[in-house]
Amino acid sequence: MKTLVRILIVGWLAMAGLASAQQQNSPTIRLGDIAAYGLADVGDNPTAREFAGLMGQDKAKEALAAANAAADKGEPIGQFLLGWAAENGKGREASAADAEKAYREAAKRNHPPSVTNLAVLLLKQNPKSEEAVKLLRSVEEKDPKVAGFFLGVAYLGGAAGTPDFASAAQLWTKAATAGSVTALRHMGYLYEGVFGFPAQADLKKAADSYEKAANLNDAEAAIRLGLLTLRSSEAIDKKAADAPKWFEKAATSDTPAALYLLAQIKEQGIKENDKEIYPADPTMARTLYKKAADQGHGPSVLKLGYMTEQGLGGPKDEAESIKLYRKGAELGEAGAYFNLGILAFTINVLGG
Repeated sequence: MKTLVRILIVGWLAMAGLASAQQQNSPTIRLGDIAAYGLADVGDNPTAREFAGLMGQDKAKEALAAANAAADKGEPIGQFLLGWAAENGKGREASAADAEKAYREAAKRNHPPSVTNLAVLLLKQNPKSEEAVKLLRSVEEKDPKVAGFFLGVAYLGGAAGTPDFASAAQLWTKAATAGSVTALRHMGYLYEGVFGFPAQADLKKAADSYEKAANLNDAEAAIRLGLLTLRSSEAIDKKAADAPKWFEKAATSDTPAALYLLAQIKEQGIKENDKEIYPADPTMARTLYKKAADQGHGPSVLKLGYMTEQGLGGPKDEAESIKLYRKGAELGEAGAYFNLGILAFTINVLGG
């Protein structure tokens, strides 16, 4: 009986992992995964260079002191750097409230990156923030690449009323023309129908956007193009046999979301009409999940925990899987709580 219950529980765990994978395989706009303005994006500013250099040397205290000194002189870059540090928990405890306060001070001095970062911060807290829309509109014309992209995100999320496909497409097209690879990939999502709007879906446009982004080394776009090629090769005028090249193009990526998608493909493999097009490689899948998990990617932590518990693609280690599930729980992965509970039940009640 104990063995039978254990088999059933393992089945539940597998289904929980599959459900998580299916949810993650249809991307949503997760603002936490998309960078707005960072240290490399604020121009050739002496204070920013000094701040970045000190942070790179693990001298966070000195870096924050330099930012505070600039802020005290009324330089908006100082407030921007303090906001960035607070938002990302660099050299101090992360605090959205402190980040918002610093960005607002810089925004008062018409510092466009701070205006954009403030707006994105507000959207993270409330996807329908009217203030965020106003802020992004104020800088979009001068900054279509970043502010314009996020304004499109806001419109698609309904921040200006009902979800607006046309405005998002228009703004993302402008952002892509201005050099945003992220916008190109999101155009692919949009026309693939990932965000809804089935009447506006156009798989050929989706594939074209993904391909442009993939050729600019966007790993997530390469994976999505590979999947689309397998599923709808005729609709996009491509051959299903060409799909693996896009997966391999993404294989060198260090982007957590791309690593996760590629790991799913490596874990399961791909068959068409019972013919293996892309072989499963659980060992590589586990390696890829670990690379993403090491960067704090919750879904990858959960999958790595499951593979470690079951001994898939590497050694079986229940103690390590418990650590991974706990980490996943800390990152907000609901499946991690479920798996921890089931694992605790099998160990403590059923005796392993």
